[in-house]
Amino acid sequence: MAGFEDVPVARLSAGQQRRVALARLWLTRAALWVLDEPFTAIDVNGVARLTRRMAAHTAQGGMVILT
Repeated sequence: MAGFEDVPVARLSAGQQRRVALARLWLTRAALWVLDEPFTAIDVNGVARLTRRMAAHTAQGGMVILT
């Protein structure tokens, strides 16, 4: 999200806000991810990246719950 470093999260689009929320999740290194409608407001490439991240997380022993 280059170029948006100084933009308040509240002013980002829904998809950009979702990307910020997911980035925060990945930074916590939480073993359990609870994601409420994680593919909402995300483009096709973002869905693919998120799917790969979830697969990698579970392959490393993590858990993912989707609602």
